[in-house]
Amino acid sequence: AGTDPISVMGRVAKAKAERTIPTFGSFADEYVKSHRPKFRNEKHAAQWEMTLGDAYCKAIRPIPINAINTEAILKVLQPIWQEVPETASRLRGRIENVLDAARARGFRDGPNPATWRGHLKTLLPARQRLTRGHHAALPCDDLPAFMADLRAR
Repeated sequence: AGTDPISVMGRVAKAKAERTIPTFGSFADEYVKSHRPKFRNEKHAAQWEMTLGDAYCKAIRPIPINAINTEAILKVLQPIWQEVPETASRLRGRIENVLDAARARGFRDGPNPATWRGHLKTLLPARQRLTRGHHAALPCDDLPAFMADLRAR
């Protein structure tokens, strides 16, 4: 094409170096803002904002997005992993989505440190299953009385 490949590579590297790397917090806020239309309702969007905000991610929000590593992810997840497992699992998935988007935008390289399979699964204990079991079945003979009681309410 009549260009010097070394100078082209140099310009690309310089442009990449001059590009400002956002913090995890600012990129997460931008991610939630841009994905707001796909959320089912306002409560869902508020949950994303809350979990990726200071409530759970305060420790990693000021860190440049390309510097987020496995230790940073564990610092966020370990305190809540056993106490609020559903929230912790959702938070992990949300962080994974944000880091994937940062990689797609060219702010990160390498594997995603919030990936579950083959990564965090080996570092965090398995979530406890509910031990309550199933509800007792209603005997067939009691069904007419149960239905009558429901109608009376």
